[in-house]
This record gives sequence, C-alpha cells and structure tokens, in this order.
Amino acid sequence: MKIVKLSAENVKKLRAVEITPDGPVVQITGPNGAGKSSVLDAIWWALGGTKAVDAVPIREGQDRAAITLDLGEYRVTRTFTPGNSYLKVESADGASFKSPQALLDGLVGQLSFDPLAFVRADGKSQVDLLIRATGLTLDADALATAAGRAPIPGPDPITVLRATYKAVFEDRTAVNRRVEQARAALARLPDAPPTEPVRVTDLMAEQQRLLDVREAARTHNAQGDTLDATIAHLRADRARLHAELAACDAALSTAQHQRADWHPQAEPDFTAITARIQQADALNAQAQAWQARQAAEADVTTQQIAADTLTERLKAILAFKTTLMAQAAFPVPGIGFDEAGVTYQGRPLAQASSAEQLRVSVALGIALNPTIRVMRVQDGSLLDRESLRLLTDLATTHDMQVWVETVDESGEVGVYIEDGAVRAVHGVPA
Repeated sequence: MKIVKLSAENVKKLRAVEITPDGPVVQITGPNGAGKSSVLDAIWWALGGTKAVDAVPIREGQDRAAITLDLGEYRVTRTFTPGNSYLKVESADGASFKSPQALLDGLVGQLSFDPLAFVRADGKSQVDLLIRATGLTLDADALATAAGRAPIPGPDPITVLRATYKAVFEDRTAVNRRVEQARAALARLPDAPPTEPVRVTDLMAEQQRLLDVREAARTHNAQGDTLDATIAHLRADRARLHAELAACDAALSTAQHQRADWHPQAEPDFTAITARIQQADALNAQAQAWQARQAAEADVTTQQIAADTLTERLKAILAFKTTLMAQAAFPVPGIGFDEAGVTYQGRPLAQASSAEQLRVSVALGIALNPTIRVMRVQDGSLLDRESLRLLTDLATTHDMQVWVETVDESGEVGVYIEDGAVRAVHGVPA
C-alpha cells in the first residue's frame, strides 16, 4: 500500500499542496524554508496519531489545517483546529470506521524512518531501530539464570542486557576489591604455627592441687617427727619408771609398730607447672595469631569464590546475548550489532561503503514498513547522483515509495515547493 495522492492545507509552512506521486522516488524540492519538511511531516501526522504531531501544527495566522491521504484502499483525512485533532478513515467504497486510529495503527510501521538519518545516528540509536525491525524479544527468566540476579529493566532487550551486565560487572568489581582487602589483611599478619590456646585458670587450679598435696605431705611427715618424740619420751619414762616398765613396753611396742607402718611421702615438683604458667601468655598470643591467620585465609578463599562466581555469570550473560542474537531474524544478510552499534559483515556499519550503508538502511526501512510501503528522506541533498540512482533502484526492486527532500531552487526537479505551495512538477508549472 502506497500514497496515491497527498493533499495538505495550512499544515506548518504549507498553504495548500496537492501531490500525485508518479514513481518509486518522490523528490520534494525547493529553497530552504519553503515547506518541504512540512510535506513529509504531513504524511506522518496523517497516519501516526496525535503522538506524532507537533504542538502547533497549524500555519501561523490560520485557525484550521487539514491533511488528506489517498492510499488506494483507504482515504485518510486528519483535521486540526486549535487544541484539537479529528481523524476520519474511509474505505475505497466510502465506508467509515468507528476506530480509525486503531485501523491505522495496525497498518502503520515506522513511516518516520529515514535511511540517511539511520546511517548518521549514534550506535545505540541504530541498535534500537534494528531491534524494532527484527522484533527481537528477551527471555527474562533465562537471563536471570545466566546473570544470577534479576535483569535490570529497560525499554529494549539490548538495554536490559547492557544494564544487567553492568550491574554484575560492578558486583564483581566490589567483590574483587574485598578480595584485595582480605589479601592485604592476611599479608599484615605474621606466620604462626598451629597452636591451641591455654586456659590459665586450669593451670592455676592444677597448681593449687599440688599445693594441697604438699601441705598434706608436710602434715603427714610431721606425724613422723611426733612419733619419734613420743618414743624418746617413753624411753626416758621407762628408765625413770621401772615400775611402769610393762606399760611403757606395751606403749613402746605399739609405737614401734606404728612407726614401722609409716612411710615418708615425696613433695611434688613445681618446676613444670611454674614454667607452663609463665609460658601461657606467649602460647595464647601465638594461638590467637594462628587463628587470625586461619580466618584471614578463609576470608580470601570466600571472596575469591564470590569473584569467580560473578566472572562466570558475566560469561553466561555474553553467551546468552550471543544466543539471543543468533535467534534474531535480521532483515539484511550480514547485519548484526554489538556493544558499539550496528555491524555489517562483521564490521561496524560506519566502515561499510556508502552504497552498502544505503542498501542496509533502506532494507531496514522496508522491514519497518511492511504494509504501508512508504519511507522519507529529509536530507536528500546529501545524496550524490549515484546514491540517488541506487535509492531509486532499491525502491523499485522492493516496491517501495520513497519521499525525498532536497534543496534545489531550479524548479526543474521533482515536486517544487515555494512559499508553501506546489509551483512546478518536473519543471512544468503547476
């Protein structure tokens, strides 16, 4: 479906124009400020809805504007009054439609697509247009699995991929920073052999037990001295008291038997426990150093594992993107995109020849406008003769209608616009 006839009155700089295209390329020529851009805008405004219209669509000094497009199957009329817009769509047999904009929305692609503007656009804008042309979609759950986190929301799959990759990259950067901090903390710690900490309270308790044993031994040994004194006293008594000899002998015999059963006890050696108590602080300091080093080594391992995990997730995102791009139905063989922008035959599109760039951009315009096969080129003066010939060939081959705006004051080329009106068509006065 193409434009059979365009009529516009009081639209932007136009007074009244009526254009009947007669070939695949419709050149709108004239001096600067004559209203050429208004012709191309009128096409988009008629079809694209109020979202496509400028804030002030009516020619200065007028109170009404109108655009009529004859598409063969449909006749579209959009009327403007201050603050309002009215749309009417009729079929070829005169039938009207209750929801005219909904009908147009189902037909209209990207009539505002300009092949030359696409070539001059920055990488991100080119990728956005290419994504719309391919209908590329993104499986958020699959990306979340690859990235190990929820995707970062965005207006298109590539923006989501870029933002999610950046978020995981920043996470890994933060973890790598913690890895370096952990390594620095480990490096500041002295080497320490494995050492178990010592409980000084247990050592003090053992020392007290030995003191108690020593006191008991001394008490026991003192009993031996007492027995010796008793024996000496009894012997003296026996000498003095022969009359009590028998009793003394009995007492002596008892004491001798007791003395025979008694054995001396050795006092404990305090050397080892004293040394251990003196070494306790040093041992505990060494144990603390060993434990600190063990903890630092564990922290390095933990942080490194986290960094390695995020590195694998970054690889997974890139693999996901590769798979996603492989599934895209690109409208031009050899076209694709990377982080920098659109590519052609594996190289940046900007490095392709002018003919290749034009061929690629026109193919995209065709893909974006499958039903109403119309494109516009606003800066047609940038096209040399060979490029204009190529554009004509492409439009003819793909059954497209291309409206081209060029600065030409001769009045001999295309539809010549002057002071908001058609003055000549291919050199013939209107």
